[in-house]
Amino acid sequence: MQLHQKYATAGDVVFLNVDVRDPRDKLDSYLNAQQGASSMRHIHDEAGKLAKAWDVRFYPTFFVVDESGNIRAAGNLTDQEIEEMLRDFEVRRAQAAAAPAKQK
Repeated sequence: MQLHQKYATAGDVVFLNVDVRDPRDKLDSYLNAQQGASSMRHIHDEAGKLAKAWDVRFYPTFFVVDESGNIRAAGNLTDQEIEEMLRDFEVRRAQAAAAPAKQK
């Protein structure tokens, strides 16, 4: 099972595929052939603007972005590395939720 399938129902984890190499019609044909089988979101970036903004230098490049929008890791990450980061995020979230509210 691929990670995006494993976490598809989590709701707080989003996997995003940015296609920078293929023409739009090729991406559309691929997605139509998937018939909703892919739980991953797809963005078409044929001009490469997003790839340039995020300084993508090789493919595939994976980014782990936390709930605040900060990039925590980028590169050719393994599934194991990504899952470890997701577990760390979940632990920090649980700790923050359990911490007593600061009094003013």
